[in-house]
Amino acid sequence: MPNNVGQGANSNLGDRADWIDYAKGLGIILVVYSHVSRGVINAGVQVPLPELMLLDSVLYTFHMPLFFLLSGLLFQSSFEKRGARSLVFSKIDSIVYPYILWSLLQGFAESTLSDFTNGKVKISDVLVLLWQPRSQFWFLYTLFLAFSLSAVLEKFVYKRYRSVVLLIAVLLYLVDAPLGNIRVFEDFSYHFVYFYLGVFLASERHRIDSVGVWVLPTVTFIFGLAQWFFHVKTGNTYEDRGVLSLLLALISIIQMCIFSKFLSDRKWTLFRVLGMSSMAIYLMHILVGAGTRILLSETLGVEHWFITTSICVLVGICLPVLLMKSVEKYRMRYIFSAPLSRWMVSFGAWVRKSVLKPA
Repeated sequence: MPNNVGQGANSNLGDRADWIDYAKGLGIILVVYSHVSRGVINAGVQVPLPELMLLDSVLYTFHMPLFFLLSGLLFQSSFEKRGARSLVFSKIDSIVYPYILWSLLQGFAESTLSDFTNGKVKISDVLVLLWQPRSQFWFLYTLFLAFSLSAVLEKFVYKRYRSVVLLIAVLLYLVDAPLGNIRVFEDFSYHFVYFYLGVFLASERHRIDSVGVWVLPTVTFIFGLAQWFFHVKTGNTYEDRGVLSLLLALISIIQMCIFSKFLSDRKWTLFRVLGMSSMAIYLMHILVGAGTRILLSETLGVEHWFITTSICVLVGICLPVLLMKSVEKYRMRYIFSAPLSRWMVSFGAWVRKSVLKPA
């Protein structure tokens, strides 16, 4: 899947809008910056803390919801093309496999280099990944659950009940779930509403294509006003979950989508390249960014927060893209995806034939 977070293998779907890839490109830049910035702050580098914490909260109100909604927009075309079973199997190959592989790679690296990193990671923390995702990998875990549940709903629930499912998803977001203290359920309850809203609005996404450039200043002003009201006027942060945070995320996502359409119309293709490389960047950026920060600090003695952050963001984006391009060029296997579902089916058939066969 080396190309798109949540989309699977490199594909050129006929009904795929270019601005979606541009939106992923914008989104992944914000994600990398957010994680790098937190790493710099946690490392004890002297930073302008109030300003960075405000920016951190602003970005966390929408950058991951953006990815869930974009993935939901692309769900229907994948479902119609593959069907429920094949769709889930494709996500096992393109989401579950890289989740397991890169969780182990990053976890073991963090454990080995724990004397230099911000957190003390033990091997036991890494090996519980099947029920307790770590670090940025919670997104892939939650995304697979969202795809799987949506595939089941699409197969067994009539489309006219989508509004009921969406209402349940909104309530799940607003109301503390009984299992909300468990990280997996918390992540799912917080983000499924955005994914399913994407499913719900998929047939309307063409409306972005007809938006004129004059709309961008208007929605950007509304975005700024909404963020000011939420953070400054009411004193909330991204952790304050409710009606206001949901509305703020939707306003911010709309602004990002329209800005992406603006970039797409002007062929700023760098953002599209980043969008199509977003899975590779997402999998690797923390490992690469943390390694770069350690190198700058421990070897080169660089301690300035702006220089450190800028270099780590740049390397955290560019190095995964270069690796992904190398993987594609030399057709290296099993780096970002693998036929894990086929292996599972084959193993199950072998167990039934060789182990469970009648005596």
